[in-house]
Amino acid sequence: RIAETQFELGAVLEDREEIEAAFAHYERALALDPAHARAAARWGIALAARGRFAEARPLLERSLALDREQGLAHASLAQIDAAQDRPREAAAHYRESLRLDPDYYIAANNLAQLLATTSDTELRDPAEAIRLAQAALRAAGEHPAVLDMLALAQAAAGQVAHAVETATRASELAREQGDAA
Repeated sequence: RIAETQFELGAVLEDREEIEAAFAHYERALALDPAHARAAARWGIALAARGRFAEARPLLERSLALDREQGLAHASLAQIDAAQDRPREAAAHYRESLRLDPDYYIAANNLAQLLATTSDTELRDPAEAIRLAQAALRAAGEHPAVLDMLALAQAAAGQVAHAVETATRASELAREQGDAA
């Protein structure tokens, strides 16, 4: 129970953006219970989100060795693999994340980007990228970043007119929401 308390304290501190303090509690939770998959996952996910991939990977791999059914851990490993130019591994982790949570629009959107832009010709699949971006759009609602990804996938598939229309809508929506990007 003490390990669980340390984990919960870490989660609360992370939610409050007290990141280093949160990490100390995740570390204590794992010291008390080396099989605490959620502590390893949450710590690894937080590290990956901050670009600290070398620290994040072993924690995420450890968490998945303990419990393969963690969609966010798979998505974080995919993010790391994509950043380290390992598109096949990234795609496999994104697919597993989506198998576990089909409505996780961020994984769908990121996999769409990967499939639309990868230089790996065997992996590149603009048609699937469009399907994934459309699924992300259904899950997230009209979101500028998701619309932007759909436009990118449409362009990669040679659907230039649709891409221009979608990109225009993404820009309009971003402006409406106060985002100049």
